[in-house]
Amino acid sequence: MGEIGKNFGRKAFTDTLEELFLKYFNDKAAAVRETGFKKAGEIADHFGQDWVTEKLVPKATENYSNAELSYLYRMTCI
Repeated sequence: MGEIGKNFGRKAFTDTLEELFLKYFNDKAAAVRETGFKKAGEIADHFGQDWVTEKLVPKATENYSNAELSYLYRMTCI
């Protein structure tokens, strides 16, 4: 999904894939969460600081501050 976003651009990614992509951060499988954050870094390089500020940081903060999630979910954000 990250490669699709980089190839088709920010608008196409935001309109069609972003919501699904950000769900990776809450996946039950640690490998999926970890890969999601790694790909988010690649997308952030491509989409720029404003995407990070508007989309990535709030989602990571939401996961990190959610006391209902185990520490393993919060560790992935870090």
